[in-house]
Amino acid sequence: MMVYDKEIVEQAGVELPEQLTIEELYDIGQTIYEKTGVKTYYDGGINMMQIIARTQGSHLFDELAAGTKTASETHFANVDKFNKAESAISPDLLAEKNPDVVETKPIIDGTTWNDFSYSNQYISIANTAGRDLGITMYPTTSDATTQPMFLKPSQFFAVSRDAGENEAEAVKVVNYLLNSEDANKILLGERGVPASSVVASTIAPLKDETAQVVTKYVNDVVTPNSSAISPAIPDGANEVYDYYNQLVDKILYGQMTAQEAAEDLFKMGNQIMSR
Repeated sequence: MMVYDKEIVEQAGVELPEQLTIEELYDIGQTIYEKTGVKTYYDGGINMMQIIARTQGSHLFDELAAGTKTASETHFANVDKFNKAESAISPDLLAEKNPDVVETKPIIDGTTWNDFSYSNQYISIANTAGRDLGITMYPTTSDATTQPMFLKPSQFFAVSRDAGENEAEAVKVVNYLLNSEDANKILLGERGVPASSVVASTIAPLKDETAQVVTKYVNDVVTPNSSAISPAIPDGANEVYDYYNQLVDKILYGQMTAQEAAEDLFKMGNQIMSR
């Protein structure tokens, strides 16, 4: 999801649709900066590249295996474009703020007007910011053929095949946590919005206003506008992610062009995946 500061957006006189394109994010970011002096944050992380691949009905590791660099070329070019824009947060300041930590995200102190995160982090972000934050879907591309948004469990419960005589009891525990209205009246979505619509409806009136915002977003916005989840990441994926982060840093500090980064990711990504 993309989180945004409602007051700053209103001060700039712009309106955000339920889902921006990346091109619209850039243009709106410039307007907001011109009107308020507040910077834009573009997600240079792997999630955005995966979203771009999904807009074309593909997946990042499928592209690597097929020798396609469409998503990486597009994404790295966007990273470079935002990095060079006066309206976007600088890499040095972004490193100082660290958007991976809720308490230091640049939206918290108003350095940026927007942020990217998972829906189950919205409550923490909003409570830490202490002001009214809105939610829109992750940006898509102007030439998208597929809706890139998808629903993913915040945790994966499983019963081991080695559960033996305890298997039935283990299943009951999982079922209790997922589908029991009594259990979820206690949890109140603390582990994410319940997958069961019955449970979600039951606990909705019991949640505070902040929790209801994200519940409404997941149930009413994302659920009817999502495509199938990507396949599970293959072995070696985390090493590819680490290498990817190094390439992004090189782009941000002018040590590599977007095209060079895409070529390098394809080459090294396939070497890593073939081990």
